[in-house]
Amino acid sequence: LESEFRRKFESLNDDNLVNLDAESRRIGRITQIIQVFDIVYNLPKLIYNYTLGSVLGFPFCVQWTELPLNIADIIQTLLQVHAHEIFLDGVFNGDPHPGNVLLLPDSKLGLIDYGQVKRINEEARLKYAKLILALCHDDKKEILRVWKKEMEQKSKHDDPDIGYLLACFWHDRNTKDVVGPLNMHQFVEMMEAKDPVEVVNEDYVMAARVSILMRGFGNMLGLQLRVAPLWKPYAEEAIHRYEARTTH
Repeated sequence: LESEFRRKFESLNDDNLVNLDAESRRIGRITQIIQVFDIVYNLPKLIYNYTLGSVLGFPFCVQWTELPLNIADIIQTLLQVHAHEIFLDGVFNGDPHPGNVLLLPDSKLGLIDYGQVKRINEEARLKYAKLILALCHDDKKEILRVWKKEMEQKSKHDDPDIGYLLACFWHDRNTKDVVGPLNMHQFVEMMEAKDPVEVVNEDYVMAARVSILMRGFGNMLGLQLRVAPLWKPYAEEAIHRYEARTTH
């Protein structure tokens, strides 16, 4: 299992960033094909079992194929739930690792262990929403402005290139254009060696943790993700709600 996971993880690159909507639809189509095949294959047996089979006492064994798990749909749901908690509720679980997610018999998800709940006030949510939107558009100037000025992240040299890479890494993606050939741990160590962090705004630490864990969830299943585009609708809604309330 370990070697299989390493093979999948090492094969991830910028070219196979997954589109969760498309992947979910693909799995949905596969599921429908399997279900149709099962019905066609088992229907004669079912008809016989409920007619002659029930009289003769020799029914056929009916077998149903185990349906594939729609991983993309699960990850998309988790991302949506946590985005809603962060941007709209202002209260979120900062520890959504796979062990805290249950797949229930009815295919619903159960979220457990809210022992690391973080509250984030509206002002901090608005600043974070601006960062997410800037990351979506890869607007380096705006990313750095929000990162340094509004979110008040400070390092020894305030290197703009380091600041940009760290904002992308913690809150959006760990693709090759950000981390290069390094793994996550090596990347963080290299950034710290080049430009040591002096001030970390604690309002955003747990949100970054959620982003990292969601991507790790995908990596574990062979999917490379970007978080910012999937959180964009919730960031936009947070800004819209604030503007609608304050302009009246």
